[in-house]
Parts: sequence; structure tokens; C-alpha cells
Amino acid sequence: APPSHDQLHRLCLPKPMKLFSEYFLRIFSTVSDIFRSLCRCFGVATPAPVPAGQLARTYDLTLLNGPPTMRPSHLLAVYDSPSPESHVVMTLIPIDLDLLGRRLRPDLLTCARAVSAPPPPRGHPPNSPRIHTVPVVPMHVPHVASAAFVLLYSLDTRPDLSGLVAALLPAPAVDEWPSISPVARAMADCCTTDELARRVAFNQGTWKNVLAFGPQDERIVGMVQNVWNITSEAKKIAAAAKRERRM
Repeated sequence: APPSHDQLHRLCLPKPMKLFSEYFLRIFSTVSDIFRSLCRCFGVATPAPVPAGQLARTYDLTLLNGPPTMRPSHLLAVYDSPSPESHVVMTLIPIDLDLLGRRLRPDLLTCARAVSAPPPPRGHPPNSPRIHTVPVVPMHVPHVASAAFVLLYSLDTRPDLSGLVAALLPAPAVDEWPSISPVARAMADCCTTDELARRVAFNQGTWKNVLAFGPQDERIVGMVQNVWNITSEAKKIAAAAKRERRM
């Protein structure tokens, strides 16, 4: 199972990056793992994606077993297509509006502030211990796949962000951090063509989301920008190596 919020904190205590980069990468080996970790921070089960045409004004989140945790105030229905047509599948991401309002660009969640939670719908009693009803707010983002990842780090105030780098770069490249050129070279050398393409897409999307969300923590902005610059350089190195092999 993905780690709890407390476990994430313990994993990211300052320590040499080589000692935990591979373990962190196994935890965040897929986008779904990142998403589940964010949902666990709020103590709710991961909501299934919903086509835009079936999106309701509210959503009943299932509460997980365990001690009380922070509860989400809203559910973002994010999409990165030009417009949310009825067939577009929207990813549902739990958030705490007040918390994110302090951690992201002030005007980003203006639309969500105008949405108040209506009374719980029929089908379960009010104040049910297993259900948490929240309003749903559609929101366009540059890159859906990395939206939960950026929000997860924006929610946190951990003193060390090296885990963010470990989640975005392959382990051999992380081991060279923070020497930029060796990191890019290691990334180009250790990634297959397909893996590098996936990392380029995800890291570029992550950087675009950082620019759009405007995290108040400048460390996140600087670190993701460096990761994207490294990834872009690794792509150039891999392309040059491929041309040389063809000669």
C-alpha cells in the first residue's frame, strides 16, 4: 500500500540521496501511486475518473479506516483537453481549499471559493462516518498526469525536498545530483528511448503545472525547473548519441 502522510515525512528527512532514491522511486513508480498517496493524506479512498458528461455537483468520498486526518473541502475535476466535452475523462483530486489557498497562487482557486457544499444527498445519513460529501470544481490544468504530484508537494512543508527529485529522475541520475551535467548524462545513458520519452512528457508537464499553480514555496519552483532543464538536456544528449550511431 502507498505510504501514509507521516511515512512520507519520515522518508524525506534529510539524508544522502543515494540511500533512499531507489526506494522512493519504487513508491512513486506510477502516477496512480502518487495519486493514491495524495488521497491517503486526506484519509479518503481514491475516487475513480469520471467522464465530463457524468460529472455531478457533489461527490461522496469514502473515508479510510484509521485515526482522524485532514479532510478535503473540495474535489477538483481536472482535465487538460481544450474543453471539457462530455466524453473527456476528468481526474478527481481531493483538496483542502484553505490550505492550498495559502500554498498556491492566490487567484488560482477563485472559482472553487464560490462553490459551497450543499446538504448531503440521499442514500446515506448526514455525518455518516464512512462518507464525506464535497463539492466538485472543474479545473483546466496543463498536464493532468502530474497535477496530483504537484499538489502533493504543495500541501507539504517538509524541510527536505530531495524526494521530489528522486521521484522525477531515474536512480542513476539522482545519484549524481546536484551536478547538472552529470545528472543529464546519467539520465540519457540509463533510460531507454521509451522511458526517456515518458519522463520528458511527465517532467515537462510537471514544470507547466508548477508555472500554472504558482507554489509559494520557491524551493519547489527552483527544483522542478532544474529537473526540467536536466531532462531537456538529457533528451538532447540522447538524440545526439542516436545520430552518432547512425553515422
